[in-house]
Amino acid sequence: MGISKGTKHSIGITHKAVQAWVRSASPGDELRAGKGLYLRRTESGAIWAYRYVSPVTGRQVRMSLWGDDERGAIGLPEASLEVATLRAGMLRAAVASGLDPVITAEELRLAKARADEAARKQKDAARHEAEQREQAAALERERRISTRQLFERWCAVDLQPHLRADGRRAGRKDGGRYIRDQFECYLFPDVGDRAAVDVRKADLLAILDNVKAAGKLRTCNVLLADLSQMFAFALAHEIAERNPLDTVTKRHAGGTDTLRERLQQGQASLQGLSCALPRPASRNGAERVFAVLLARCGRDLHHASLLDHFVVFHHRRLAADEAPWPGHGCPALGERILIFLAHAGAMDATKTFRYQGYDLLCCAKAVDGGKFAPALVICRQVWPSRPRVIAIERGDYLTEITAIDAARAEGVEWILNYG
Repeated sequence: MGISKGTKHSIGITHKAVQAWVRSASPGDELRAGKGLYLRRTESGAIWAYRYVSPVTGRQVRMSLWGDDERGAIGLPEASLEVATLRAGMLRAAVASGLDPVITAEELRLAKARADEAARKQKDAARHEAEQREQAAALERERRISTRQLFERWCAVDLQPHLRADGRRAGRKDGGRYIRDQFECYLFPDVGDRAAVDVRKADLLAILDNVKAAGKLRTCNVLLADLSQMFAFALAHEIAERNPLDTVTKRHAGGTDTLRERLQQGQASLQGLSCALPRPASRNGAERVFAVLLARCGRDLHHASLLDHFVVFHHRRLAADEAPWPGHGCPALGERILIFLAHAGAMDATKTFRYQGYDLLCCAKAVDGGKFAPALVICRQVWPSRPRVIAIERGDYLTEITAIDAARAEGVEWILNYG
């Protein structure tokens, strides 16, 4: 059984004869080398192939002899005739047992891909878990800041004076200096260097109890409020997992003050201040008295009746000395409000107008962009009278004068309609 050049489906018997056929065959020629075993000539060499009838589909299948192997298509001289014959015998036995080598190879390939994907996901999960542990450790290190460091961060973020997005002032005028002094005195000596997350409610209550035992009830309540705000800041910024004072009220600290008690305390302090101040010799002197009062007792003047009480008490004192105020004369309430707002720094420019028995306190407040917004307080000229804040539709004016004029026009309209 010889091999003729260019003849397809020739049968080669020896390896030497197969090598001779490869040298003389053209690309596309095939050599039948056994039962289902073929050698196909290509441009670069020759490839071993195997042909069989699939026991699964019943169709004839042609596959590379090593198609189910990682090595893929292999020919001469990598695999000799003897090696190819043994490989073909293995595939023939698999087909005889009812297996399709191509389908089996594909199933093995898919199984390997699934195993590789599972291994990759497991590796990614392990890496993600390690990253989460590192993030948790970093967060825990950040949370482990001391109580003093927590205060410094709270002071820098919330207590420093600043303008909010709506143009309103926020923060404390003193930048938290008063709170710092209180904490340096009462808080930091005990828990200043302790981690904020380790501070318990019992620790803070012990500090408040010491202040309360010293008879400083008002200080105790103020300290409670400041501590609650600081630990609420820590909770919002995930520095602490809870606010240890969220269930503590003034009843547990210095006790709750009723409005009457606070007014009585404020009136007593104002009476003492009035007696200590020099008697003014003129109306301007009286206004200076009010300025000193506001500078000394600004905290107690949030309630308007305290200011009125001072006016009554001080006027009676002046009247007893025949002060030059006519009749029930005392500074107009609008002027007192003007002094109060000017001292508090709430308004940049103010001007008082009088219209049909009313004082119109017109103000211009600086807003973003170098513009001004009008504000208006109206009160009757007949004393005593309570001021009335009139809501004005906000508009941005280029100058203080235009803002004040807008407030005045709004006040005149209000008096004509409601006065």
